[in-house]
Amino acid sequence: MRHLPFGVALSAVFAALVMACAAPADAPAEEPRTPLSAAPVRSPSLSPGSSVSPSNAVEVPRRANRPPEFRREVRTATYRITGATPTAIQQQIQSKGPGHWAGLTSYAITYGFTARQIGPRCYAKDIFVKVTSDLELPAWDRPTAASASTAAYWHAIETDLRRHEKGHVAIAERTGRDVMHALTHLAGVEDCNDLDPIVDARAHRQIQLGKRAQKGYDNRTNHGRG
Repeated sequence: MRHLPFGVALSAVFAALVMACAAPADAPAEEPRTPLSAAPVRSPSLSPGSSVSPSNAVEVPRRANRPPEFRREVRTATYRITGATPTAIQQQIQSKGPGHWAGLTSYAITYGFTARQIGPRCYAKDIFVKVTSDLELPAWDRPTAASASTAAYWHAIETDLRRHEKGHVAIAERTGRDVMHALTHLAGVEDCNDLDPIVDARAHRQIQLGKRAQKGYDNRTNHGRG
């Protein structure tokens, strides 16, 4: 029997966008919005969006007619387990695991765009969304005293754990693609300065739906308990 809960944390890093002055309506122009990011919040439960600091700004590259871009990054960190029996393995996971969870997935969603004046209206162009997922998982250093049955026990735990956490990553990346889709289909506005709150509202709605999906996944799987 395995009773090792897994967890997910959402670092809902909403892109803070720096405003710029709109160009004259009769001249095509671009205004790069500046995405900011913050360190992921690591918690075994869903958490509200973290704040961002303007000092972390990175300029959006200015390219003509760039299609929407989706970026993904998955990073994995491990903590070491050396138990020689199933009981010892469980005890070490409970004491060493992130927040006493067997495994944890945290993720951050960032987005950005360029405000482009085309005739009398301003459009969100050069849209990009990035999803960064961080997994923390146990790694077993098998001691010489460990039996074959203990090795089989560990293999079952590791397989279940990785499968569950990959499910969280898949939901995070689907949420990121939903954000990109929502921003890609925005209508133009008269003033480029009006784009920021519209973009944020559309993106945040998809991120909230993603949080619900993560919670539903954990409820259906009982946080990965087998």
